[in-house]
Amino acid sequence: MRGIRLIALTGAIAGVTLAGTSVIGAGLSGPALAATVRDTVEVPGTPTAVTVSPSGSQVYVANGRSVLAIDADTLQTAWTTPVASATDLATAPSGSRIYAGGGTRVVAIDAASGEILRTMSVKAGVEALAVTPDGRQVWALGPGPKAVPHGVITVLDAVSGRTVDTINVGPIPKDLVISPSGARAYVLGWGSDSVWVINAKSRTVMSKLKVRPWPEAMAVNPDGSRLLVSHSPPGVQRAYAVTTINTEQRAVTGVFRNPADLAAISVNQAELQVGTTALSAGRALVGITDDTELVVIDLATQQTAVVLDIRPACAGVLSLNGLALSPGTSRAYVTAECLGHPGTLTAVDLS
Repeated sequence: MRGIRLIALTGAIAGVTLAGTSVIGAGLSGPALAATVRDTVEVPGTPTAVTVSPSGSQVYVANGRSVLAIDADTLQTAWTTPVASATDLATAPSGSRIYAGGGTRVVAIDAASGEILRTMSVKAGVEALAVTPDGRQVWALGPGPKAVPHGVITVLDAVSGRTVDTINVGPIPKDLVISPSGARAYVLGWGSDSVWVINAKSRTVMSKLKVRPWPEAMAVNPDGSRLLVSHSPPGVQRAYAVTTINTEQRAVTGVFRNPADLAAISVNQAELQVGTTALSAGRALVGITDDTELVVIDLATQQTAVVLDIRPACAGVLSLNGLALSPGTSRAYVTAECLGHPGTLTAVDLS
């Protein structure tokens, strides 16, 4: 592990580079974000997903063929578990289990030891995973069988591993989110430029909301009242945008232009202090670009508050590909792909 890099930034900052990290506070007065890049460590292979335990003490990274548990403070690997395929990860609300999905399987892993507890079959395939807030079900989103032109959610019983139900959604689904209450699930339909709203109790489709083209990522705020969708048309910077959806009304309530190409997004669950402004839980949208930037957007003003350049050492082509926020803290974890070389995991303290 490399030595800890501490970057404390104060004053009005624009384009200042310290220790290889560039930070821009857009339109801020007084102290800008105190950005602390704690460390960057190598991850074998290419990272495909990252998530954090409910306690915030461990970070889990999938690299396609294994799952790694990494201590959140030291960034040292606690255990590594080989799996057949892992494209996405989800944690049980209790923190006792990690679920890794890929190919046609979901694997339940003991969070303490890394032991594989159960392997569940998913005929429709697995591209994204979510666990219900009560921990009883695992939802796996897949492309569906080749013979059908739509995606499929497979609902699995977390205890028995049996399939409880299947739900058909639109073509080329990209992401799956379950609301904090567990009442609804949302599917990002890349192939249909839409968000599918599902009643999680009856497991039926409630509505299909049309959004702007090229939906890239989505996130729900802590109280479940708002869903956010980023749009990233390739190479069309003027069309980068974020759509806001009122989940109770099931309606698009606004779209604001965003200068960054956000490949993954999340909403803060802990307060962030940006300049003289305290961004309460649910007010900050944190995202990463395909390149090397972490972005913080104040949702109240719809203005970019911070752009942090994260550029870990890489001998190949570098791109950021995974983001997770630690529950209850202001720490973010970002994974990066380094073509032809090991990937990286970077821990960033946002305030």
